[in-house]
Amino acid sequence: MNLYRFFRDVACEYLGAKELSRQEVGHYRDIYMELAAAYTRGEPVDYSDEHVRIAYLLSFAPRHAVYWREFIRADIQQEADFDGYFEVDDNYCAFNVLGVGPGSEIVGLLSGIDHPGPLHAIVACRESEADWIPILEIVQSQLTRHGDLSFEFQFVATNRELYEDVEVLGSYVLSDLARQGCVQEFLKEVGTVVSPKPGFFLDTMQFNDGGAGAFIDRTLRESGLFRRIWSEELGKHLDLPRLLASEHASGGAIGCQCLPSKPPRVLAYKVRFR
Repeated sequence: MNLYRFFRDVACEYLGAKELSRQEVGHYRDIYMELAAAYTRGEPVDYSDEHVRIAYLLSFAPRHAVYWREFIRADIQQEADFDGYFEVDDNYCAFNVLGVGPGSEIVGLLSGIDHPGPLHAIVACRESEADWIPILEIVQSQLTRHGDLSFEFQFVATNRELYEDVEVLGSYVLSDLARQGCVQEFLKEVGTVVSPKPGFFLDTMQFNDGGAGAFIDRTLRESGLFRRIWSEELGKHLDLPRLLASEHASGGAIGCQCLPSKPPRVLAYKVRFR
């Protein structure tokens, strides 16, 4: 399954269109450029804007799904930090997601798990932006149509309502929290997670604001909960520019984003919950 094509189909279904016109592609590309600049400047983003959500869906959602797919494939090969986690029992698995958005980590993880035959995930999600819900529902139905992968989800209001004894995922939720100035508040909430299993977060702390990214990264690690895994950044280890370019080209390359020419700064964290 091509992840760029997949999320483009989701966007088209949400918009009620068979395909995006050239004018629409240009429009969402402009919004993508504004969105990428806001991320780099460390500015909070308003996801209640439908145009922002669609631009994200056409660019960052498939990109992050590729990151998760390749992350779990690489770690399964090395049998390092994932050993004993994301267990599949009778074609079922379960996990939690913080800041689920359009479900990039769900689609990427299910695409990366090496399991023969059908695979169905049961997912508990937290998300502060309710406007993502109808898009996640389309992601759910589109994935089922693609064959052997599927998931069901429920939204929960607090960390205490997350599923126990399963892993917790976060895809770029840390940098979103950092842009909102809520990292310390998040660290306090993490202590309310009830799970002996760890969390896995992929993110970037690459802001053009004089070292704030490094400060936030250090704050996370000094909390005693977050530990950086992989000795080098994921973008370098996995040659992500090549993987993204190949995925984008084979998915039709609609041209609504600029793909990285250098390895993107993707950090992987493993979280120990109390």
